[in-house]
Amino acid sequence: MVTVLVATAFAFPALAAAESAEEGAVVESLAPVRDGTPGHWTRERLEEAQPLPIVTLPDPERSQGQGPSGDEGSSAGKESGTRVEPSSAASSGVARTVALQAAVSGQLGPLEGVEVAAAESTLFPNSANGKLFGAFEIRIGPHEYKREDYVCSGSVVNSPSHDIVLTAGHCLIEPETGTITNQELIFVPGYRNGTPPYGVWRAEYFTTTETWKKTAKLGSTPNEGGDLAFVVLREAEGKNVEKVVGALGIGFDQACNQSYTQFGYPAEYPYNGELLYSHTAGYAGADTSGQFAPVPMKIASDFTRGASGGPWAIGVGSGTPTVLSLTAYGYASQPGYLYGPYFGEGAKRAYGIAGGQTLPVGTEETCAALPPAPTPPPPTPAQPQPEATPQPEATPAPKPVTLKLTRVRRRANGSAVLTAKVNAAGTLKLSGTAVRAESLGTPAAGQYRMVVAPKGATSRLLRQVGRAKVGVKVAFSASGRTKRVSRDIQLSRRVAVPPAH
Repeated sequence: MVTVLVATAFAFPALAAAESAEEGAVVESLAPVRDGTPGHWTRERLEEAQPLPIVTLPDPERSQGQGPSGDEGSSAGKESGTRVEPSSAASSGVARTVALQAAVSGQLGPLEGVEVAAAESTLFPNSANGKLFGAFEIRIGPHEYKREDYVCSGSVVNSPSHDIVLTAGHCLIEPETGTITNQELIFVPGYRNGTPPYGVWRAEYFTTTETWKKTAKLGSTPNEGGDLAFVVLREAEGKNVEKVVGALGIGFDQACNQSYTQFGYPAEYPYNGELLYSHTAGYAGADTSGQFAPVPMKIASDFTRGASGGPWAIGVGSGTPTVLSLTAYGYASQPGYLYGPYFGEGAKRAYGIAGGQTLPVGTEETCAALPPAPTPPPPTPAQPQPEATPQPEATPAPKPVTLKLTRVRRRANGSAVLTAKVNAAGTLKLSGTAVRAESLGTPAAGQYRMVVAPKGATSRLLRQVGRAKVGVKVAFSASGRTKRVSRDIQLSRRVAVPPAH
């Protein structure tokens, strides 16, 4: 049974009733802040919150065999569950994450995600996406604690209570320690460059899958098949969040082999964490390690830290986006790919409890492998046709190729976004001695964005001086013809001012 949920009117029950409604899911109230004060999230704290890394696991093949020392059992399994704590720069997990993200950027080019323009950021479905800010309270001594402010991505999803945000489980429970985020958890829909266009929404509690909470609590290998959570938000000024920003649909037990649009706020180069990005990619297979259930799925993506919890939706272009997974983890040995949990019966139970409803039990699909290609029907025997008098074929005149650079927008990180308008399907190429080369296919006439990313000496000059002029060449090829345009672009970057002595 395939389940797709849309918003409906519903009376929200008490939390105690939700806790006993179903087994197989976990309800967690948000713990009070130790010596905390109201209004924790100032603008400065929002800007300084550390983007939570996408979980990076070792080679999946090692987790099924022997450990590094040749011993079978726990050593490989324990390593396969290694996690990174927020803003822990000395962690070996962070080193793996940085190495993975560097490899992804090198393999997929300067930028795969498409920046959501300012004029579109408050339009649906972009308005339903946002940033989730929280704080893990870590014990560092008998009576001493340290707060780690962090940020993830999340999205409002349809629910009868109109107040649910979907995100990753590791954005709420740190699995290596079992630490749960405290009550300073907030959601900022439509976030853009530090601005909350729809205000700030505080969280009351969240639900997650039993497998995620159980493995986190026991400190065993986390089951990435359950790395998801539903955050229940309080009303703001008497309104539910879904009534203000809209909501993405959510589906369970659906087929995996579909085309997904990934949303999120990636913060590692070439992204800066201040803008919403989207990226469309097809289903690239399942996690073949055999260690997670239900079996997660993967897509090609270069999204970086900060994108954890961002949704993977189908049907975005049709106006009815439905979320079937989210950004959760990757493997150090597979740069250029990210994995997300499959939304099966466990995810459905957690969602039902968060929304105060009991959903009918369905039958989970499987992401074990790509389905075989359909067998084409046998050819129909050709019927004899009367002979026609041959006519000379007219050779159509080749269509002229046009290329126009309509806009250049500088970004604070030293790069720029160049918009090119073309009149046909073809290939756009950007080049220059001081910038990274980029190639982009254009499936039809329209406007396409390309990133002007500095390299080499120009990058160093930007870091030192804050300004640099680069020359770029853009070529558009279609129907055997090529149109070329050159332009000088002024790049700028914020330069850190050394403290005064």
